Amino acid sequence: REHAWHFVPSYHRDIVKGVATYWLEFFEAVPELNVVYVPIGQGSGICSCVAVRNGLNLPTKIIGVVPEGAPAYALSFEAKRKIAAPVTTLLG
Repeated sequence: REHAWHFVPSYHRDIVKGVATYWLEFFEAVPELNVVYVPIGQGSGICSCVAVRNGLNLPTKIIGVVPEGAPAYALSFEAKRKIAAPVTTLLG
């Protein structure tokens, strides 16, 4: 074993807690926002955004966004079930 690295899954409770610190700073700086658009990715950003917004009892609407080339979340939300979809990283 060359390195004593520790595996951290892409979505983990501790990651959500860490990401929540920037949302806390964000919402404390601008608590009057009506809407925030949050990239979904693996989910830690949007989950921590919701947790902090709720913890501060703010009325801010949170909208999750995904790239056009990675439609699985949008398709799953629309279908109300998990949908697998191919991903492209090509622009245009």
